[in-house]
Amino acid sequence: MNKLLYTILFLTTSASAFAQIGIKAGINISKYSYSQQSFDIDRHNILAYNIGINYRQTIGKTISFWPELIYTIKGADIYHSYPIGSTGPMKYTNKFSYLQLNLPAVAVFEISDSLDFELGAGIYGAYLTSAKVKIEEFDGSSTTLKYGKDDLKTMDFGLVFTTGIRLNKTLGLNINYDMGVQNIEPDSEAPKIKTRNFSLGISWLFSKD
Repeated sequence: MNKLLYTILFLTTSASAFAQIGIKAGINISKYSYSQQSFDIDRHNILAYNIGINYRQTIGKTISFWPELIYTIKGADIYHSYPIGSTGPMKYTNKFSYLQLNLPAVAVFEISDSLDFELGAGIYGAYLTSAKVKIEEFDGSSTTLKYGKDDLKTMDFGLVFTTGIRLNKTLGLNINYDMGVQNIEPDSEAPKIKTRNFSLGISWLFSKD
């Protein structure tokens, strides 16, 4: 029993020696895919943000497992075209707020003593915390509404890709891309909606390797 306890303690201590905790924040450039194309609907990106924490666990000479828990906002601007003189919505700004868990594996290539190049990919799962739409009318008025629990699926799943550089083993500058594979539209008869999101971010690890 004592040998087992000593072994577990040794493995835990060894793993911790190669683990780093960090924080991150970034700007989102988000637009979702829409399975139905229409001549009177035009989708545009929205700018939003993400913020969270991450944990880097080295599992090889160049490979790290890098789980991240972030709060992130995705969505899209939807423009509708109507004949001149008509009344009705002109623009919908959809914003979906998620608590997202990223699970990428990242390869780290040392360029110099103070510069690393990072490249990775993995999966993510996201829980919808809130969703709202701002409706701007042709007359300039606007209304903001919240989506109900039956308007969007609670969970989103997809692939995450990341690349960037890290200075002095601590300060990171990264580009991420989230590609949703889950249809977040609950109505099976409606067009499918899948999230798409680029993010430009900065991260900081509190300790070096």
